[in-house]
Amino acid sequence: MPCRVMAGFALAWLAFWLLMILVAVQENLRDPGGDRRRPLVSEGSSMQWCALVTALGFARRHFNVDHAWRRYLTNAVFPVYILHQTLIILVAMALRPASLPD
Repeated sequence: MPCRVMAGFALAWLAFWLLMILVAVQENLRDPGGDRRRPLVSEGSSMQWCALVTALGFARRHFNVDHAWRRYLTNAVFPVYILHQTLIILVAMALRPASLPD
């Protein structure tokens, strides 16, 4: 990756964390005795979205090439999908009498 792109990513991360700190400080100043977890929820959800984007970028970079085993796995994925879907339904029906919470 070019140095300019990496510098852009570093600047974006710095801006993101600065924004998260400012949100936490703002929440604390607005309601000093309030719920301290609220800023953490927004930080956590932002971190989850960033992790998702990172995983997609990693997959695009490393798994976007043709391999010898790709043809085999392409043919194998549909039966696995049908099997796992059936297993999920069977397990859900078996656990239904247990009255587990949602």
